[in-house]
Amino acid sequence: MLKKSFFINTTPEFFGNWLSKHTLMLSFRPFPTEKGRFCLQRSRPADVIGNPGRVSIDGVYSYTNPENSDLEIALPSKEVIWFNLIPLSSDRTEIEAIIDVNVPSIETYFRELLEEIGKRWFESGLVEQPGEHTKEKISVGGISNSFGVAIGTGATVNVVELHAHDNSDGKESGTTQPEVDNDSIQNRESALETARRALAILEQQAAGYTSLTIPAHLKIELEDKRKEVAELEADL
Repeated sequence: MLKKSFFINTTPEFFGNWLSKHTLMLSFRPFPTEKGRFCLQRSRPADVIGNPGRVSIDGVYSYTNPENSDLEIALPSKEVIWFNLIPLSSDRTEIEAIIDVNVPSIETYFRELLEEIGKRWFESGLVEQPGEHTKEKISVGGISNSFGVAIGTGATVNVVELHAHDNSDGKESGTTQPEVDNDSIQNRESALETARRALAILEQQAAGYTSLTIPAHLKIELEDKRKEVAELEADL
């Protein structure tokens, strides 16, 4: 289990909406394991509305049927990654991010996701903030001190290197440029195709039950996947 706690200046609802948009294409990314693969699903704002203290990223674990290599067996996996959301005030939330699967590829994604959260909310401390700088003392003439004051024939210059503040384009230092959405139509179509394949597997599993005997988790996964396919189709 990996766990990370941090604080952000927003509400649980806003964070839930951001996470849902950020994971829109997540089902397109494969997460291989030793004997199969995981498919992680898009997080949904409805999770926060129904339970403002928690939002999760669910998944489906698939592996080849040992009796028929042309078929896959899919097992729903609830809360592969989840976030406990603790509102501290109207615009301040404590978050506990947790992953509870021992899959290296998903652990890598978990760290990447925390980094993206850190870029969105710098106050979380998950990434180095723009504007933090390092100082380099340069000695001129052989005599220097740490204050940049000339001494005799020498002088010290404190050089401040501002990270991610490039003034070469003439724009004001520290200005954050808006992120550009590089998702192509082709990627969205591929994500839709993957979601449809996952839906077909879930429907194949559900076909073995009646409306009274179908397991609750399978029914929920089926409903969520149908909603995901519908949303992806609407986005296109």
